[in-house]
Amino acid sequence: MQKVFQYYLQQGIVWKIIPDNENTNQILVEIRQQVLWQTQFLFIDVKKNIFFEFQLPENWWISPVLLSNNKAYFYFYANSEKPIPTELWVFDLLEKKIITQSNDIEIDANITEKKIDWYQNINYYEENGEYFETLSKFIKMKNNEKNINVIKNIGYIENNDNLIINFFSKKENILHENLWITDKKGNIIYEEKNSINENFYIGERIYMLEKKLLYLKQKTEILIYQL
Repeated sequence: MQKVFQYYLQQGIVWKIIPDNENTNQILVEIRQQVLWQTQFLFIDVKKNIFFEFQLPENWWISPVLLSNNKAYFYFYANSEKPIPTELWVFDLLEKKIITQSNDIEIDANITEKKIDWYQNINYYEENGEYFETLSKFIKMKNNEKNINVIKNIGYIENNDNLIINFFSKKENILHENLWITDKKGNIIYEEKNSINENFYIGERIYMLEKKLLYLKQKTEILIYQL
């Protein structure tokens, strides 16, 4: 396993991840600062080691919907009271500029066709829900600490070679977010443990694309591992 990308946000938190629908190395990240009502975007090409942040003329009522062929597609919302897109904006990632602003919000079906499966074998199990207790027992069995409580939810990915488990734990009123990567026999080959606060419970935190694992660490750091 090898870490192939790391990026720490100077401001804001990760709001949304948009993978390219053809290129397994390209990702678009939506970053929002709620207090300032500001939105930035981060483009990542893991293979070429290219990454840069950019902003659009609209600071808040804009949201990415698609990444394809070096172009990012956004919906603009003119009426904050109605969550209905009114314009389609297209940003060219090579030229780093908007090339389309249109009232026609339909995107060509040939572009929107999903050719790769980003959310590959990912499951999130909520506390008191199906499989949560089974995974909690496995975590406690593998954990060297005593009196650890697994809480909230567990993210779980399984492929032919690895198990990836992302879970929250609480011990003596201290909260942690944990990432485990095991071999196919369940032996832990990599682990991270970070103190957190209540705000980090919400949202997906691990993503899988072929042999790449993307991990959102406390929503402010993006880590990509080649498994």
